[in-house]
Amino acid sequence: MPCRQRPDGEALCSVNDAMSCECYKRCREFFCIKDSKSREFCHKGPPGLDGRPCYCWQGVPPDQQFSRIPEPEEEGKVKCFESFTEDAQEVPCSEAYNWHDHKYVPLSKCKDRCNQNGYCAHWPREQEPSCKCYRRSFEGATCEKPVNSCYNGCNGRGICRDQFCHCKPPYFSIDCSRSKVYPANYSLPNPADLKINMYDISTQLSYEYARFAGFHQFDEI
Repeated sequence: MPCRQRPDGEALCSVNDAMSCECYKRCREFFCIKDSKSREFCHKGPPGLDGRPCYCWQGVPPDQQFSRIPEPEEEGKVKCFESFTEDAQEVPCSEAYNWHDHKYVPLSKCKDRCNQNGYCAHWPREQEPSCKCYRRSFEGATCEKPVNSCYNGCNGRGICRDQFCHCKPPYFSIDCSRSKVYPANYSLPNPADLKINMYDISTQLSYEYARFAGFHQFDEI
């Protein structure tokens, strides 16, 4: 949740965007594992993650620390820190909202609020802020156009969000190509009564930083 702008938004785990401290904390936890003796081992995550300034919504539970730039009337509701660590020092929020040559600003500064499908940012070469769309799912000046970047385009049987097919019943599978399971006599009986569970997985974490994931392997399809 903290890596989204809103509960039903698209999740990001990126130092290139202005995210909440709770988001960066959970991004770091993704790259850590514990052994049988509860010793923690952390693999290298996205470059710059540990030192990326971030912001915290005051008096808000961790699961509701959404990664959205506060509107002008909300400025007093956030505090900004030099990193997500517990001992991080407070810094001006401009450090958390800026990234290299551009600054993230409230959605209200962009036309149509980017249709809630991206972030609003201001580049020095531009007179007005513009939308930075969730590149996996939307495009257009105001992020108004859905992008079907899913495997086989979901075969026209589902909605593509964040490179994952949300299939329309009764279809399922990675590209909504199946409507029924294999018949019982398709193969020899399995004495272990093996079952396969299907579930959604965060493609943002699975694919976006795979080259830094170490023990987390992935399939480009």
